[in-house]
Amino acid sequence: MQLGKRAFQKFLKRRFWEGSRILLTSVGVAGCVVLLRCGGLLQVWEWMALDQFFRSRPLEAVDERLLIVGINEADLRKAKQWPISDAMMAQLLQKIQASDPQAIGLDLYRDLAVEPGHGELLNVYRTLPNLVGVKQIKDKNNAGVSAPPVLNQRHQIGFNNLVFDADGRVRRSLLYWTLNDGSVYESFALKLALIYLQNKGITPQSAPANPEYLQLGKGVFPPFAANDGAYIQADDGGYQILGNLRGPAKTFPTVSMMDVLEGRVPPEMVRDRIVLIGSTADSFKGFFLYRLQ
Repeated sequence: MQLGKRAFQKFLKRRFWEGSRILLTSVGVAGCVVLLRCGGLLQVWEWMALDQFFRSRPLEAVDERLLIVGINEADLRKAKQWPISDAMMAQLLQKIQASDPQAIGLDLYRDLAVEPGHGELLNVYRTLPNLVGVKQIKDKNNAGVSAPPVLNQRHQIGFNNLVFDADGRVRRSLLYWTLNDGSVYESFALKLALIYLQNKGITPQSAPANPEYLQLGKGVFPPFAANDGAYIQADDGGYQILGNLRGPAKTFPTVSMMDVLEGRVPPEMVRDRIVLIGSTADSFKGFFLYRLQ
């Protein structure tokens, strides 16, 4: 009887130590993972996993609400200069406006006059309330580029600064940026979207769940925080959101500048859309590593 009791006690001790080792091993491994993640050492792998999840999504259909007017290499050869003259830019804007778009986004820096035609272009700026120009706000990485003064005075500008992750990719978007002097700027993309949505009866609201959140229609945009998702102690300055970038397929209709100037773009391709004007020429285009590339 005593022998059986001792054997049972040994069995319990052995099971206890075995269970303790498993528990200690599990806690140790979990603790190491938590420490590695808190230190940001797993962040790059988590970004890679996030990228792969987005690549695995079905490609979205072509979005007919936007039209891209790209200035390509053939356009540059015909224009015979870069930047294109203010006279040609004025003509391009007038041609687009004649087809009644909801908004026009000029995604080109035009802070300096490019003669001939500067006076003509200034007059066009003053007659297009749905035109949005672009500026780059000075930050730690960029010296900044001013917007066209006339559009700046009319509050028809948006910034196009980007937020880069440590691996050089862009996964976040800036909606608002507040400077040290208290002035608040809207991003180029947001400015255009607000014009488009306003014509649909949708205006910016504070979300009922949190008055600091932007709400547009039924969509609520919680601001990005430093430790959201795969991020650890990221810079969450301004009003950032995680991007929902589209795949590598062409998902927006695109025409060339000369297509517009020479009348090859039917009005229905422009009417009621957001029209973006920018360079698509390989010799001038800036390349960034977006999430789905």
